[in-house]
Amino acid sequence: MVTVSSGGQTKPSSIFAVSSCGASSDGFQTLGCVTSGFSPAESLTFSWTGDVTGKVDYPAMKSSDAYTAVSQVQVKNSDWEAKKSFTCKATNQAGSLESKPIQFLREPAVDPNITLLAKVDDNTIQLLCLVDGFVPKKHQEVKWLKNKSPFSGSPVTRTLEAKGKRIFTQISEIHIDAQQLNDYSEYTCEASQNISSTWSSCKARPVLRPLINVKKPRLAAAKDGLEQITATCSVEAEPNTKVSWASTENREMESDTKMTSDNSGSKTQLITSTLTLNALDWEKNLKVKCRVIQPCNNIHEETVIILDVPVKTPTVEIRRPLEGDNAVLECSARDLPSGEVSVTFLTNTGHQFPEVTYVDLPRGQSTLITRFTIPTSHQKKEHSFKCKVQQSPSRDWQSGFTGNIFGEPSVELLMVPNTGKTDQTLVCYGTGLNPTITWKPTSVGTAKTVMQAADGRVKVSSQIIVRQLKWNEGEEYTCQVTDLRKSVQKSISVCTASEPITPLINLRKPRLAAAKRGSEQITATCSVEAAPNTKVSWVLNGNVKEGSTSQPVDKPGSKTQVFTGTLTLKASEWEKHQNVQCRVKQPCSSEHQETVNILESTVKTPTVEIRRPLEGDNAVLECSARDLPSGEVSVTFLTNTGHQFPEVTYVDLPRGQSTLITHFTIPASHQKKEHSFKCKVQQSPSKHWQSSFTGNIFGEPSVELLMVPNTGKTDQTLVCYGTGLNPTITWKPTSVETAKTVMQAADGRVKVSSQIIVRQLKWNEGEEYTCQVTDQRKSVEKSISVCTASEPITPLINLRKPRLAAAKQGSEQITATCSVEAAPNTKVAWVLNGNVKEGNTKPPVDKPGSKTQIITSTLTLKASEWEKHQNVQCRVKQPCSSEQQETVNILEPVVKTPTVEIIRPLADVLKGDYAVLECSARDLPSGEVSVTILTNTGHQFPEVTYVDLPRGQSTLITRFTIPTTHRKKEHSFTCKVQQSPSKLWQSTSTGYIFEPAVDPNITLLAKVDDNTVKLLCLLDGFVPKKHQEVKWLKNKSPFSGSPVTRTLEAAGKRIFTQISEIHIDAQQLNDYSEYTCQASQDISSTWSSCKARPLLRPLINVKKPRLAAAKQGSEQISATCSVEVEPNTKVSWVSTDNREMTSDIKMTSDNRGSKTQLTTSTLTLKASDWEKNLKVKCRVLQPCNNIHEETVIILEPVVKIPTVEIRRPLEGDSAVLECSARDLPSGEVSVTFLTNTGHQFPEVTYVDLPRGQSTLITRFTIPTTHRRKEYSFKCKVQQSPSRVWQSTSTGNIFGESSVELSVVPRNPDSEAQTLQCYGTGFNPKITWLAGSTEKNAVAQETTMQADGRVKVSSYVTVPLDEWREGVVYTCKINDFSTVWKSISDCKVGEHLAQPPQQYLWGPSFTVMKSDGRAPVTCLVIAHKVKDFTITWRVENRVTSQDVIQEFPRNHNNGSQSVQSVLMLSEQLWDKYDVSCEVKHRCMKKAQYVNISKIRDPKRPTVQVFKPSDSDFSDSHDSTLLCLITGFYPADISVHWGLNGRKLPASRWNNSPLGSHSSGREFSMHSALTLPESEREHGTFSCIVEHQSSPNPIISTVDSIHASVINSVPAVELMQARDELVCLVYDYSPSVINITWLLDGVKVPHKHTTRPAKGPDGKFSVKSQLHVLASEWAPGSKYTCLVQHVTGSSTQNISKEEIIEQNIYYNENLSDAIIEDTAEETWNMACAFIVLFLLSLIYGCSVTLVKVNTARPARPFHSRDFK
Repeated sequence: MVTVSSGGQTKPSSIFAVSSCGASSDGFQTLGCVTSGFSPAESLTFSWTGDVTGKVDYPAMKSSDAYTAVSQVQVKNSDWEAKKSFTCKATNQAGSLESKPIQFLREPAVDPNITLLAKVDDNTIQLLCLVDGFVPKKHQEVKWLKNKSPFSGSPVTRTLEAKGKRIFTQISEIHIDAQQLNDYSEYTCEASQNISSTWSSCKARPVLRPLINVKKPRLAAAKDGLEQITATCSVEAEPNTKVSWASTENREMESDTKMTSDNSGSKTQLITSTLTLNALDWEKNLKVKCRVIQPCNNIHEETVIILDVPVKTPTVEIRRPLEGDNAVLECSARDLPSGEVSVTFLTNTGHQFPEVTYVDLPRGQSTLITRFTIPTSHQKKEHSFKCKVQQSPSRDWQSGFTGNIFGEPSVELLMVPNTGKTDQTLVCYGTGLNPTITWKPTSVGTAKTVMQAADGRVKVSSQIIVRQLKWNEGEEYTCQVTDLRKSVQKSISVCTASEPITPLINLRKPRLAAAKRGSEQITATCSVEAAPNTKVSWVLNGNVKEGSTSQPVDKPGSKTQVFTGTLTLKASEWEKHQNVQCRVKQPCSSEHQETVNILESTVKTPTVEIRRPLEGDNAVLECSARDLPSGEVSVTFLTNTGHQFPEVTYVDLPRGQSTLITHFTIPASHQKKEHSFKCKVQQSPSKHWQSSFTGNIFGEPSVELLMVPNTGKTDQTLVCYGTGLNPTITWKPTSVETAKTVMQAADGRVKVSSQIIVRQLKWNEGEEYTCQVTDQRKSVEKSISVCTASEPITPLINLRKPRLAAAKQGSEQITATCSVEAAPNTKVAWVLNGNVKEGNTKPPVDKPGSKTQIITSTLTLKASEWEKHQNVQCRVKQPCSSEQQETVNILEPVVKTPTVEIIRPLADVLKGDYAVLECSARDLPSGEVSVTILTNTGHQFPEVTYVDLPRGQSTLITRFTIPTTHRKKEHSFTCKVQQSPSKLWQSTSTGYIFEPAVDPNITLLAKVDDNTVKLLCLLDGFVPKKHQEVKWLKNKSPFSGSPVTRTLEAAGKRIFTQISEIHIDAQQLNDYSEYTCQASQDISSTWSSCKARPLLRPLINVKKPRLAAAKQGSEQISATCSVEVEPNTKVSWVSTDNREMTSDIKMTSDNRGSKTQLTTSTLTLKASDWEKNLKVKCRVLQPCNNIHEETVIILEPVVKIPTVEIRRPLEGDSAVLECSARDLPSGEVSVTFLTNTGHQFPEVTYVDLPRGQSTLITRFTIPTTHRRKEYSFKCKVQQSPSRVWQSTSTGNIFGESSVELSVVPRNPDSEAQTLQCYGTGFNPKITWLAGSTEKNAVAQETTMQADGRVKVSSYVTVPLDEWREGVVYTCKINDFSTVWKSISDCKVGEHLAQPPQQYLWGPSFTVMKSDGRAPVTCLVIAHKVKDFTITWRVENRVTSQDVIQEFPRNHNNGSQSVQSVLMLSEQLWDKYDVSCEVKHRCMKKAQYVNISKIRDPKRPTVQVFKPSDSDFSDSHDSTLLCLITGFYPADISVHWGLNGRKLPASRWNNSPLGSHSSGREFSMHSALTLPESEREHGTFSCIVEHQSSPNPIISTVDSIHASVINSVPAVELMQARDELVCLVYDYSPSVINITWLLDGVKVPHKHTTRPAKGPDGKFSVKSQLHVLASEWAPGSKYTCLVQHVTGSSTQNISKEEIIEQNIYYNENLSDAIIEDTAEETWNMACAFIVLFLLSLIYGCSVTLVKVNTARPARPFHSRDFK
């Protein structure tokens, strides 16, 4: 209320009445009365005349010194429209004022504007009719018509009012299925005033040009004799398209049409129309048309030619191509008509093969070549074949029949006679279907011909020339003829009658010592004993290297010579090569070689270890290596200071031996503590393997003192370890050792252990025990007691102050709790602000499985008292320990006043979650706080969040979802953060956040007329009424026009609509822009003329340049692209890499009255440039970025290199040439014929090959002017100026005749010799002469060679006796001229005899020992041994007594061997030399070999090596190795025995003999298999018998399985400060695995030593785990898990045991063991140790004796030999 201090009053100065613009939906009209200029405010009253209701007087408002007031009433619509009058009167004490009467005035009528717009989507068409701007508001009866008939759908219509303008708009819309566009109907929106607008899909979307594909009837259907055959017309077009057929005179033909509604997701249909006629009727209708009629009467036609008429009678020929598949026939036809033809093959028996080839020849091509593979069933000699080309059932053309083309292949191998002083010519002939010739060894033929006879069989010949030197070396040449999957062959060589000597090769690679000494040049040597003229060569890694060979030295008494070859290289080069090979090539022999690896490859990376033997000299080191490669290695010892000892051991490891052990005594000068040692095994200067360093074996001694865990009820065991060179242990006070061991660690130092047992009573008294270790005159010691071995327990204190929730809930008493885990008898006390308070402590509770107790103490105070104190402290005092405490603040201090805010997270709002609040507080103190949400009405939500903030955190954010019951517009919210009942902080309040809002729906529609496009954007159904800032964009940029926008309201619903429209000139449709209507909430819709008006598919026709133009050298040649398409279309040319090319474009504005243009683009380039662009594309770019491309291939790609051949047909004119090409690319090619002089005949044939056809045949008749002997011919097939394929040249088909005369190799059993003669020329004839007498011969065949010359053959068979008499035979050739050749036996065979191979060996030592006689054996190997005689001589006197000669033996390589044995007495053998002489019947001199008994034999050295432990541990058989070295002669006997019993021979394997470089010593080895399935015990013997010893030489070995017999390991778990030690001992074999677990989980450990082997063959190992007592949680258990082949065992230890007893507890020991039992156990252990030491001493003594007896000459260690 406003109070005016003045006492005067003023009456109203003005008054007027108003009415609302329209009636409300509740049936009432609102009237208002406004008066002003009066005072005071409270003195005014309003009164109304007439029937009014709902009077409301609003409070007066002050303006200057006067007031204004409003009164509002409602009247019935019926009274208002009845034009009743109503008056308003305003009265106060100063007077009154009455308004003029107000009554209903009828509004003037305004007719609407009508607009019909459409929005077309993929599935739906939305038609919207806008009846706009009419007055008064009356329901316009909008009607929808389809094709002028009522529309059957349900329109949606609503009326809207422009606010404040009394102008109305009505919107009516219908939805149509997009499929109905295809019926091209008209839709009309009609208002009641007969105002209407019409929309048609015909105008909105032009009809697309159809795609027509006509397929005429296949010839196959007509040939199959079908009564009805069919042509098909497939049309892709829009719906409602009609397809029909018409004859050439436009007579419609009856057809069958089928329609598919959808074509792969597009908006077109696939319409298929079939025309079916009788087969005979088709030949009457040479042409038919497929006619397509689209909506709006668009007509398109496609004409198909059924049969084309040949211009010239076609010619058909059948033949076999010389190349390719053996059973292929080729049908060649020329002068054919275009169109489809079929090719069929038939036999002379009338059988027609079912394989029919159909070819559709394009216009301009009249030739055709097809191929056919004859089935296996018809590949018989009685069959011949022809082919038939057919155009229709009544029109075909056939070839003649072939001859017989099948038969078995044959081979002839001939040697052209010579004098033996020139190179040798070999000629091979192969005949068959399609024979091929292969020479072995592979040779390059100097002449090769391919001929084809009239019957179709092919004869090939191949000639090679062998250098005389090569020929005389005896290499065999084989000619193999392959045909019809069969092969026949014949061989020939100068050495056919002889067998080469097997050479003896001794290859020695350079010594490692030379390479290590840094020699610049090192040498490999190859010593060879072989036949004279032998060649020695070197090969390194497959590459031949130049070496040097000494002059050969004749071996006395032998026909062999000794050659020495050397290869010298730099030392650095040897390692670059894997192997070196010495190759030996003898005359008449295959190549021999010996290969050695320069560096033998390693199968497995070698392992090198250095150690000290437990026995013997303390200063001896042992280097052990395994997995070494064979060959020479060196062993060197080094110190950690880099010093390398000069003593180097070189060992040559034989194959199969991979282990090596060497010993080295450390000089006194290096026996110092700062020195450690390693050994290096070296294979080459750059390849070596090293051991790790030993420890400082001369270093200071060390000591470890450990305590064995127990239960606390038994005596305490202490174990001391001493490490050094040779340490000893002493206990203080003096104690009796219960156990003692000696071990060797992997670092070479010796480790001894000593164990004592201390009585538990004594131990608990705290007496200290000391272990002293003495080594190298120095002592170290360590001490232990019950006090030093234990760690104090740290108590666990958990202090919990009272919860804030309890204090807030008003509890009178609240409590703090202190929970302590500590040792027994622990005291707990409370301190508040430094003052001790009495608390309540419960009786302690033992912790299960632990020796600690849980003590709980509570302190209870009133809630009001807690806030008076700053902190509370819980103090803990354990026995024997200092006091410990934990303190907490009761209330944390506030450093800065906290700030609290409440917000709604934007992220939640964006996700649609509007009812989430977020309470954010900062600068809070640490400790517990609560968060609560409240409303503005004082309501506090029951959800309270309690948070205990850690130190350093001062911010807090909590979230709260408002319940549905409080999501009301009158509610706002705050949040409260509370630290205690009296300390809290609160946020400000939110606003009223629940006010409804609705986003608009947006629709963009278009109406396209001839001149204008109207776009209307409808934002519909949004709340509240806020002006949507509609923006118009063109191509995403602001639209430059002036939109018209208005806002409308649905009456009485508070729902709003906004309409915005723009107008665009229809000419701008051609730029195909996008227009976007965008609301302020980023709600938008886009329209494009591309969607409104689909583009027509362009018709593209591309013509590429002709080959003739390019060949004629035109500078500029052109390709043309003609395109029929809409305006604004761009036509261009691009290369294969999409680079645009310059072209010339011409455009026609109108194309036959349609709306399209005919655009022609010409691409002109130089002829040379065309070849650079194998493909070009004509690109058509339509508006809306629609791109169409047509690619033209300038030069078709070559899939396979074409083959071009020129040949003379056997039939017809002899001067006709035929050019045949296959694998050609499609497209245009030309064929030209040329002479060898470069003349090109002017007749050029151009052929355009269709896709799929790759063969071509053309013919050419040689002009008379070129039928001369100096001319040959070839043909050329050209695709472009630079891409040409040529045939080889023919021979000089008009040239001189030639003759070839050869000897056919004779079968050894034959009594006749065959001679073969060939004549070549134009038409040659053969005559034979024996001396001067004509001899009858057999004429074999006449063939046509590939070079066009005719070849005839003939042979004669001569009796062998007559041939050997030397009669001369002559072959004479008669043609244009006469030529001849002669041959005889002497010319052919005089140089073929070759010396034999001869071997001589003496009697075996074992045979002589058992039989008492000495058999001497002579072996002769030759081509025919019957041509040789064998003679024996003893002391140069011929003897034939006691000679045994075996029958000759045949060998696979064609050679023979015979063996002759001379049986001598032992006395003759001991006394005299023996020789064996061999002589050929055609040789003048004999060759001989001498032999005699060895007078100075050398005794072998025999050594036996045990397998290594790893061999026994693997799951396979092991091997004992016996090495026999240094014996001479080579004859020796080796076998094995066990415990005096001979083992079966199947158990061992003896190696071949190996000779030393001197040749005077031999070596070998024998390997005895030890089965893995059984362990044999006893003494193994290697027994050797040799000429050098009257008695067997025996080497023995026993106890080989000592270290691999399964023994269960003993395990002990000990503890030192900060570590646990797991000791495993007395086990075998050595492989073992130790794992540490913490509460069952694997943990990494500090170190595990390598297994140390004791004198008894048993092993021991130690594993250490680093554990800090402070990190060891109570209750945690450590486990040592030992896994061995004998099983698994564990030892456990936990923290509780240490806390209680101050020692470690071994869970593997039973709690039930009493003291007496423990003593008994240790007594037994002591007895066992004593017995074990005695057996150890005895075993070592025996082993040393036997090892010294059987110690190998070289430094191998027998127990590690594999």
